[in-house]
Amino acid sequence: MKPPSIKRFCQHCGEKFYARRKTAEYCSPNCRWKAWRERHPVDEPKGNRVVKQWYTKNQTVNLRECPVCKHSFFATNNQATKKYCSRACCQKAYRQRFEAKRRADVARRVIRHLEAMGCELYFGDTAAR
Repeated sequence: MKPPSIKRFCQHCGEKFYARRKTAEYCSPNCRWKAWRERHPVDEPKGNRVVKQWYTKNQTVNLRECPVCKHSFFATNNQATKKYCSRACCQKAYRQRFEAKRRADVARRVIRHLEAMGCELYFGDTAAR
């Protein structure tokens, strides 16, 4: 004998469905997955913006914005941490970070050298002295 179907409303989309189990909350595995994704958002890489996100049968697709050139690009499941639209933008960002670090290191070395020579250093407003 077939168990009676229970009339339910999907917790995610609100559609009416007939459940085979009394604990069923969603009309389909797709709705169950979408509800789970809403409850558990993906941690986005720092400085990377998701413009639009949608789900296909087997994967999540994100439309992201490249922080270097501001172009939009697609990132799928296996590219969850993809931050840049191309290798060229990735290299450009690396060079910018490297150059900023190099300049800071040079400034620190110059300051240390001047202090070792006994020079007095003043930073900020010299008119206040």
